[in-house]
Order: sequence, then C-alpha cells, then structure tokens
Amino acid sequence: MKRPKEDRFTWYDLIIYAARNSIGARRLATALGSRRWRDDLPERYTRRRPYFRGNSSPMVINWGSTVHPGWLEDPRFRLSPIIVNPANAVHAAIDKREFFQSVSRLNGIPLLKWTTDRAKALEWIGKGKAAIARTKLTGSSGEGIVLGDTPERLAEAPLYTRYYPKTHEFRVHVFNGKVIDLTQKKLKGETNASDIRLIRSHDNGWIHAHGDLSLSTEFRETLGASCVHLVQGMGLIFGAVDVMAILEGDNQTAGTRPLKSFVICEVNTGPGLENTITIEAYKNAILEVKNNPKLLLGSEKAAND
Repeated sequence: MKRPKEDRFTWYDLIIYAARNSIGARRLATALGSRRWRDDLPERYTRRRPYFRGNSSPMVINWGSTVHPGWLEDPRFRLSPIIVNPANAVHAAIDKREFFQSVSRLNGIPLLKWTTDRAKALEWIGKGKAAIARTKLTGSSGEGIVLGDTPERLAEAPLYTRYYPKTHEFRVHVFNGKVIDLTQKKLKGETNASDIRLIRSHDNGWIHAHGDLSLSTEFRETLGASCVHLVQGMGLIFGAVDVMAILEGDNQTAGTRPLKSFVICEVNTGPGLENTITIEAYKNAILEVKNNPKLLLGSEKAAND
C-alpha cells in the first residue's frame, strides 16, 4: 500500500540549512552530496521538507540562518537532531551591535573599538580618529557603512566603530575548535596587493586568496588562538572571522612582514566559499564530526517529546 502524498519525504541524515538562497550553502551541499534546505521557503513546500531515516540524531548544519528549523518539530520525526550553530548564536553574530556586545564580554579578544554613543564617536573625530557609522546592523559587503571624518559628516546610526588604518585583511575559518583555513584579501589578479581603502569587498574587486600570505608563523598562531576563542565564546561551532591588521614595512613589500597590531571586526556564520580549498576544508571538517558526533565540542539538540 502506497503512503499518502503528504507522508512522502526525501530521506537524509545531513542537511545544510541556509538563510535565503545561499551560494556558499549550495556549493558546500554539492561537495558533500547532502541536502540543502532554505529557511524562507513558502508553506506550500511543507510536504517536501526533509525526513530522516536510519539515524536518530541527524546533523543539521546551520549556514547563517537566524530562524530555527521549525520542521524539526514535525510530530512524525520523533528525533533528536544535532544543530551545528544554533539560530540564536547566529543572530548574535549577524547583528553587528549584538556581536560587539557579546565579544566585549570575552577576555583577550583584540576587538575593533566600538560604541553606540554618538558623542563618543564625535570624541574620536575630535582626537583626529575617523568614525565609521554602521547604519544597518545586519548589512553585509560594506552595506550601511558611512565614513565620518568630521562632525558634519558623521551619520546618525545605532552603532559606530573607530576607523582602523589597516594594511591587510584576513579571514580565519574556525570549525570545532580548530582553524581549518586562512585567507588574505587581495585584489583579483594581483599577488601582493595591499592598500587602506575602506571597503574591500568582492564587488570592489577583492578576493580571498591563499597564496603568498604576509603572515609570520607567530602571527598565525596568535591570530588562530584569538579566533577560536571568539567563535567558541559566542556559542558557535564554526565561523569565518574577519581580521584587520597593520603590518610593518612598505605596502609594496612582498613576503612575510612583522605584525604591528590586529583587530577582529566580525564573524561570518554563512560565508560565501569562493574557492575549492575553503570548500574542501569545510567538507572534511563536517564529515569528521558527522562520522563521529562525539567529537563536537558543543551543539544544540532539538528533541520532539
């Protein structure tokens, strides 16, 4: 006897659960051969929502969604799924103000200077330090960033950060307490490009590169330890931490350069995954914990009683 249509499901024990139509989630799901499910599908897709067979604790990789996967509470499931990156922790990472508030409670994190007080931002400007108005708390790729180098040019905003005269930007990918990948932002087509422009985004011609990184071994270790501490302190299993740094020497100097200082400015819970090296790093890290969930340092289980 055939089951009714409403009881027919696709059967998977690993889901990449993503916000919107995430390119990174699609690439990762393809690499893993797993199911990808969006958090914004219309109600008419209810009958197509994933069901699990042969695994009482299927794994759901939350790739940047602030919405708890409600379909897990379907009474037919009777499961205890493992949620890798809970929605509330993702929300704290995506909301810039909540991110700075959360990370400020952690010890030993070199965090970008920030404030919600416009008077404080004006004080920075008065001391010759420009302020960055963050007019959109959940903006990405530089969205909602307005430079204020004079009191007249300082926009009204719910959050301000102090301008940091970076020479380099790095992204540190952390998964389950380990650094699995590290890239440096460079202009596309150039091997050692570096300048102090405000927004280094993909739309502005910048990419995450692996080759010829301007990092000493000591800086790698210090940077990695700080990023792992941040990700774990925010209640996340994984995250791509964006770092701005000032390295000594001329901007045209190639190779490793001594570190002067660095600050962490955000963590991405649904990074874009621009290259095969990073995709492979996440694939291997996810398969490791999927095959042995006891290796996870922390996770959220949603059980249907």
